[in-house]
Amino acid sequence: MKEKMTKQVLLKDLPGVLIGIVGLILGLVICPDNHYLAGLLLLVCAVCVYVHCVFVQTSRNWLDIRGVFSAIWIATIGLAVLRLTDYQVLWETETWICQIIAYIAFHVGANLGIHFGGTWFVKIKSKNSESEESLNNKDTFRLHRERLFPICVILTIFGIACFVINICIRGYIPFFAADGNNAYIRFYTKWYFFAVAATIVSGLDYYVIKTQSVKIWKKVFLWFSIIYSVIIFPILIVNRSALLSAGLSLITVVFYLNRKKFTVLLLSVIVLAAAFGVCTSGRGYSEAQLKEFFEPSKIEIGVAESTDNSKPVSEDTSNSQSSTEGLPESSSTDDSSANIEDNPDMSISEETDNKGTGFELSGTAAFIYTYLTVSHDNLNEAVLHDIDRTYGALQFTPFNVILRIPSIQQMIDEAHIYKVRDHLTTINLIGYAYYDFGVVGVVVFMLLWSFAFGVIQACYEKGKGIFSLMALGVAMTPIALCFFDPWMSEFIQWVYWGEVLILFMVSYVSVNKIKSKNKV
Repeated sequence: MKEKMTKQVLLKDLPGVLIGIVGLILGLVICPDNHYLAGLLLLVCAVCVYVHCVFVQTSRNWLDIRGVFSAIWIATIGLAVLRLTDYQVLWETETWICQIIAYIAFHVGANLGIHFGGTWFVKIKSKNSESEESLNNKDTFRLHRERLFPICVILTIFGIACFVINICIRGYIPFFAADGNNAYIRFYTKWYFFAVAATIVSGLDYYVIKTQSVKIWKKVFLWFSIIYSVIIFPILIVNRSALLSAGLSLITVVFYLNRKKFTVLLLSVIVLAAAFGVCTSGRGYSEAQLKEFFEPSKIEIGVAESTDNSKPVSEDTSNSQSSTEGLPESSSTDDSSANIEDNPDMSISEETDNKGTGFELSGTAAFIYTYLTVSHDNLNEAVLHDIDRTYGALQFTPFNVILRIPSIQQMIDEAHIYKVRDHLTTINLIGYAYYDFGVVGVVVFMLLWSFAFGVIQACYEKGKGIFSLMALGVAMTPIALCFFDPWMSEFIQWVYWGEVLILFMVSYVSVNKIKSKNKV
């Protein structure tokens, strides 16, 4: 019976998976001759896969992990294939194979996780109910709603306090700093990390507002906590990754608590995008700097395109990983797609090539395009070079922040990460898995991650608990931002899940008074 149900789950997802596989294979075949056609084909394919997941595979769940991952993974690959910047080259076949395998592995793992996660949840809940009945005490393990608001207050105040301490140590706020684009880099301290970690509270804030009858002053505080955690704090520290992670976590909670309404999701995404734009402006880069930095290509209209761009850039683009001051050996607390400070002597060219008829992306458009695509190009750089395998060290990075095993840390520090440009440092979700074990690592780790994501989604769908929903919100970062970072190798990602687990235990566990039968 179980095997039959598992097959049904996989078969229901099969049409969407096949659309994606066919699209990616066609992209591989067509790209050498017409990369514009290949890119547009993949963009259409991404929409088709997403529509299938929302309307056929699920009951209009716009945030189902399979649909979100598929749409963003294929769409960003399609955008990268367009090659709208000068640093991009024709991908190797192995790069395409890794992308296709990652896509298939995610769907297999997610479907298995959703199936088995739901089954396990029902069994565990049933056993817990039986245990409670045998003890004749139903308060043994339940949600203590009266604890939620105090938890929100404590986490919010803790986060603000850490931020204030950080300001006192550094003496400035990055968004208002006079020297602009370098200020946010020097702002890191250990207090900064704790302040970022506290932003996880926003989902719990909204849950209390939505499900409990609280006094007006409490609602005001909760809304302040949400706005501070998701918008004000990330903008002030000019940290786009923190903003997106906190925003995606909150959007997930808001979406599910509002009966999966598309309009709610759309409005939330628009607000997050606007906040992202404000946060980006805090970097203080001019349009000329962005253009020089992201190198938009001159797109010629009606002119035959040279295809001699399949060779890697001649310069040595290998770089060792480096840890950021004041933080563990993880960099997820800020994005690294464009660290101009790494190249302080970069000159700004004021010359423009006006030859021929065509167009090129503006500096801002080139930044957005690079933000979405360069990680895939950096994976291709790894394929092009004879890399030294790290044999799991990069996957173990977040755990070694605590364990600090010298041999593993040495492998992490000595790992060479190849990039199309030294200052374009983002790597996609499977990047470190490839550096660790090649194609095999991509298959194994993507299966494991997606299985875990599927289990989390199934637990929420079966139990409707706030903490499984918060865990799903945390998982939405590596799913929706799969093009941006090897999130499962980032310490902050595991800290978020650890926080959710701690909050779950604090909110559920009861200390019961046991009455003795022999008491007089």
